[in-house]
Amino acid sequence: MLVANVMGSAVEDRRTMTANPFGRVVPPPGPIPGISVAAGACPGSVVTTESGAERFAGWWASRPDSSAALMVSRSVDGGASWSPPAVADARDRSRRGCARPLPSITLDRVTGFVHLAYFLEPAEGAGVWLIHSMEHGAMWHSAVPVAFGADPAEADVAAHHDTVVVAYESPNANEGWIGLAFSSTDGHLIDWRIPEISGRSVEVTGPRIELAGRTVKVAWITQRGALVMLRTGALQ
Repeated sequence: MLVANVMGSAVEDRRTMTANPFGRVVPPPGPIPGISVAAGACPGSVVTTESGAERFAGWWASRPDSSAALMVSRSVDGGASWSPPAVADARDRSRRGCARPLPSITLDRVTGFVHLAYFLEPAEGAGVWLIHSMEHGAMWHSAVPVAFGADPAEADVAAHHDTVVVAYESPNANEGWIGLAFSSTDGHLIDWRIPEISGRSVEVTGPRIELAGRTVKVAWITQRGALVMLRTGALQ
């Protein structure tokens, strides 16, 4: 069983919250030169990850019925050219169009596997989902439910070797806290959850997570003063 000790000390940082409280370079969502996105791609929805010259980009592409498909493209030359867009998840049955949280994407430098965490409303039930590719984006394994709920929720994903961690906003009404989900099987299954890592005293949003070896760091934004709250811990 995967055991986590992530309830370490909390740190308040009064600096303006950005997309990367851990200092990693995260380009703002938007057009990426060289990616031929299909007609109907949601403006400003591109997210990227990279390791050396290999890069992946993911985005939402709206469909005529206002559902959306999760699309992914790969570059092996540092972004100079990109593969034709591939569908990672086409199960959405909502009518939200582009009014949905951005997906999160990460490329594991050890295995080369790419992982996505995102809110989706498929026939199986709305909630936060996790999906991965072990074939450089050419094929995607079945999506795994992280947390069910009808509220659109933001998520962030990190991976190292066979461990994948997702930080997510609770998708259930009026909860307003951050949960963690752990997989020790490359994202094939969720093995362990901490549903209320942020506690219940203050409503929070915008989860961000980092996994370095066995060390986990998670951050979020409070509704009072936009403070960055950090918790760190070690997987055992």
